[in-house]
Amino acid sequence: MAGHSPPGGLSAINVAVCTIEKANSLVNRLIEEERLDELGIVVVDELHLIGDTHRGYLLELLLTKLLFYSRRTSNFKHTNEIKILENSQSSLNKCCDSKAYGIQIVGMSATLPNLKSLGQWLNAEVYITNFRPVPLTEFILSCDLRSKTNQFYKIVTSASKDDSSTQQLLSE
Repeated sequence: MAGHSPPGGLSAINVAVCTIEKANSLVNRLIEEERLDELGIVVVDELHLIGDTHRGYLLELLLTKLLFYSRRTSNFKHTNEIKILENSQSSLNKCCDSKAYGIQIVGMSATLPNLKSLGQWLNAEVYITNFRPVPLTEFILSCDLRSKTNQFYKIVTSASKDDSSTQQLLSE
């Protein structure tokens, strides 16, 4: 989607993988065309960027638009479906349709300091896991400005059976 819209227009795509800026542009366009209800799910990777000083405001704006639309649509459709249900039993299937609940937002991040408040704002179920498919190794970078040399030091995170940690220091 290098241009303003993909060949065939927005209706020609099922999945859009894009930057925050492009996602915001697509959502604005769908709002203008009154087609935001065609959006089913938005997956935001690196949700912690909401706190970024340069791009965070745009991610917050994007999510606010989606939340506003979802809540407005959900309340409107739910109220109308209840009225219809009083008149017709066949409307039960419509009431259980996922579109009646607005846009699903899935946010992912490994470093969210304010997870609880963000979850409340998004009206979200919070899922936390400590599983890491690749072990995390932390280092300290030491820079000598005079000689312009850098040196990495591994951070020892767990206590060894060797109280002096000699074995770990020797292995470095």
